[in-house]
Amino acid sequence: MIDTEGKTTRQVVVEVFEALVSQGRQCTLEGVCCYGDGEGNHCAVGWLMPEEISTSRELAKTVICEDLLIVIAGKIPKNEKTSSWYSFLKNNKHLLRMVQQVHDESHSAKRAALLLNTTHFADDPIDFTDWIAIQDSDIV
Repeated sequence: MIDTEGKTTRQVVVEVFEALVSQGRQCTLEGVCCYGDGEGNHCAVGWLMPEEISTSRELAKTVICEDLLIVIAGKIPKNEKTSSWYSFLKNNKHLLRMVQQVHDESHSAKRAALLLNTTHFADDPIDFTDWIAIQDSDIV
């Protein structure tokens, strides 16, 4: 899980993309995209959630960020709803939807276009060269 406490949006997004580049592939479980596979791999949004939440089978069916927040809210204790990770998800749902689209896109040219849209949400420009450069064949 990437800690969002005290970080700017830019810092968190950069950490997410660094984690994805290091991972080098989409996160899937039994051939289906998921937030966490239980083996340390996560989708873009999954990197921001505690492991026990990101690996929930119920969340694997939830692809839209607003729906994800509703499902998560029903699964976590009340005190978790004030945690920095949940607040970050809630306050940045539009950005996270874009980040998730980048993660899900298998073609580098389309990822590049999506990343251009993502950069304006961050505090200052972000260099996504490494993520764009991942070969199309590496993204399953």
